[in-house]
Amino acid sequence: MAEDSESVLPTGWLDDLFDKADLEGSFRALEGCEHFHAETMRGRIRSLQSRVREASDHFARSLALCVKEEKTIPTLLRRVICTVYNVENEILKGAVDRNIVPETWLPEVPRQVLTKHPKLGFALHLARAAEGLVRINVGDFQISKQIFTDLIETESTRPRESTFDVLAMYYLGLAASLHNLGCRDQAGKNIENAELCVQSGGRLLNRARAAGCLYAFHTYLENRRSAQDWKAFLEQIACPRLTRDAFLDRGRLLAERCNQQANLVVF
Repeated sequence: MAEDSESVLPTGWLDDLFDKADLEGSFRALEGCEHFHAETMRGRIRSLQSRVREASDHFARSLALCVKEEKTIPTLLRRVICTVYNVENEILKGAVDRNIVPETWLPEVPRQVLTKHPKLGFALHLARAAEGLVRINVGDFQISKQIFTDLIETESTRPRESTFDVLAMYYLGLAASLHNLGCRDQAGKNIENAELCVQSGGRLLNRARAAGCLYAFHTYLENRRSAQDWKAFLEQIACPRLTRDAFLDRGRLLAERCNQQANLVVF
């Protein structure tokens, strides 16, 4: 199987995952790929499908394989990504603990290393967003508010056409933080910002994930018409039916989690 020497995944695999959002097809396309990063991405796909036990198994295998790798910057980058996705899967399972925030699992990276290896900076950015999700789910709303405010400010400096889908999830994180702090009007404005981002474009996988979250938010907030609109949006989005069903199921699960915690949460 042809592999991209930089990504150690099949050539074009990552773009296909994000742009086509064919979760099962992308999972099958990793057949025969034995690098630990492939195990990470298998886990990520199963986590997005809410198959959390299978996801956990893949992440555990990835981390076990990772320790045998040479300690290089690419290995560090991929280990951070695996850890981030594993943390997000733990949130999905409901096993959220303050002790999994990044202070306990992220390495210190000198500025000169970040300058030389910008992709590592991206991974740390991803980790910061994961911390925001943890903070929301354990009730540290002031901290999560600041994290997502900072992420939005940073992401907004990038070329606009490439950031809408990423910003959508950050706006949802900020909206949840504000809502749970009692700032309902500001929360509503950030939900609207997220909606505009999803409608404006970006990578299909991220848009589908955000649409499922919007369906969940409006369901919890008893905005029935808006909830149905986002359900319809997700049902019509141009990706395989199994992917649409997976994100709709995540939306239902998220709405249940919001009801259980009597707050807006995100995963």
